[in-house]
Amino acid sequence: MVVKLARFLLIPLHITVTPGGTNQMHIVKTTLLAVALMATPVAASAATVLVDNSVDAIGLTPGFNASNTTGGQNFLSAVTFASGVTVGGFDIYSDFESQGGPNQQGFAVTLRIRGDDGGAPGASDLFTLTSTITTVDNIGSSTSMTLKRLHADFAATNLAAGNYWFGLSGTDEIGFNLAFNAPGANGLWILSGANNGGSLPDTLAAFRVLGTAGSVPEAATWVMLIAGFGLTGATMRRRRATAAA
Repeated sequence: MVVKLARFLLIPLHITVTPGGTNQMHIVKTTLLAVALMATPVAASAATVLVDNSVDAIGLTPGFNASNTTGGQNFLSAVTFASGVTVGGFDIYSDFESQGGPNQQGFAVTLRIRGDDGGAPGASDLFTLTSTITTVDNIGSSTSMTLKRLHADFAATNLAAGNYWFGLSGTDEIGFNLAFNAPGANGLWILSGANNGGSLPDTLAAFRVLGTAGSVPEAATWVMLIAGFGLTGATMRRRRATAAA
């Protein structure tokens, strides 16, 4: 398996509502706000670390800064959740900047999430989420200051308990630091674009998954709630009208 270095190393609802009263309008406004919040990326300050494979946590030292682009070579790491979660952010670690590349803040990125197929990634993405790198710092990499944390927030995504594969890559080069010859390490896979390439045994890579335990209701659930509130309000108004008559 040939892994390319990063190039700077110089080696190759629409909802229609007809309000019938103050109470109904209040319910609708509250519910629409909840729907809007569902589509908002989970802020880093509100998220917790669901999986901590940071540089400090796994003892990664600067090794091999691999090329990492969504349309070219990119990587997937194995992740297991014991219970359902809502994923809202993802970190990887790269020394791309220290090797002569630009600061990656503001770079467009893609997060792939795939299911597990017998210890290998599934053939296609369960979710393909896009965002930008909002933070470049040393959180989780205090032992190797040249390895920078690249953080991006994503729209809240519900996942059930189980095994998954996660990978963050850039539209432009963002790099991804790997450590080879790490006996016992596993769960890293290389892709070419969206196509599975093969496993990278005895290889370590640092990353973190952020979000919240449990899951938020799906959009369809909110639509059902809206319909239920509307029917309840209409029934109450009819009863009041009948009583007044």
